[in-house]
Amino acid sequence: MSTTILSETPVFDLSDATICLIALSVAVLVLLFLLVRTKIKTRAAIMNKISEHLEKKSQESAIPDHSLVLKVADELIRIEANLSKMDPSVKGFKQISKAVERIRTNFEAYGYEIVDMLGKPYDDGMKVVANFVTDESLTPGAQVITSISKPQINYNGVMIQSAQVTVSQNI
Repeated sequence: MSTTILSETPVFDLSDATICLIALSVAVLVLLFLLVRTKIKTRAAIMNKISEHLEKKSQESAIPDHSLVLKVADELIRIEANLSKMDPSVKGFKQISKAVERIRTNFEAYGYEIVDMLGKPYDDGMKVVANFVTDESLTPGAQVITSISKPQINYNGVMIQSAQVTVSQNI
């Protein structure tokens, strides 16, 4: 019988919040140790130092987790692609279109922007991962974004996900 000591999967799956909480706890313990070493005698002084330290750490670790928004945005783009291929007279088309619009509006309310690139001209300076396909029906020299597999997402004006697009070209 053989025993595997190391496995490829971690024993504990810690979330970012758990890791931050552990880091803050360690920081508090270190701070308490340092305060005891420096012989601060009043309890109020110790608590003030701890509060200052925790406030500073919480401001530093206030980086939002965008993973859910990124996944929802990817699905939203997929839904929009499917809607663009559907006949608008299909039952439920309007409801789905309105739901997509509401999700986009909610994203915008929280500082997220899903950049609309579909049908726009492609520029070599764009920060995208592009897959090029030939389309002789385009005017010579034209490059147009015809499909998006991952949208570009900005959070408060800063790009947090670059787009993956298909560019049709006639070169």
